[in-house]
Amino acid sequence: MNLGEWARQQDIHPQTAYRWFRTGTLPVPARKMGKLILVGDLEARRVRAASVRASKELMKRSLDLTEEEAWELNGELTTPVFTSSDAFEGVVAFAEGRPPVWTGTWAEDGSE
Repeated sequence: MNLGEWARQQDIHPQTAYRWFRTGTLPVPARKMGKLILVGDLEARRVRAASVRASKELMKRSLDLTEEEAWELNGELTTPVFTSSDAFEGVVAFAEGRPPVWTGTWAEDGSE
């Protein structure tokens, strides 16, 4: 998938995605092939998308909060990501020296 398509699927402006690619902060693997920037494997994209969604939600909802309220909201939104079966699978796979088998789920209800 090319970078522009990926950006639109993630509800990110393509220029923002390109800037992230140039600065090395794109949250998915990507490589330049000629004039195209191809976004890497689909499994990694699904898993990382959960973190991106949680971060975007935090940014949208925390604008008018106090620092304390924002940290509380941060915990609410990121705990499902860091306590998901995929988070556990990543640690176990690393420890066992094997590639992870991602499910792409991150919420208690199993949503993607």
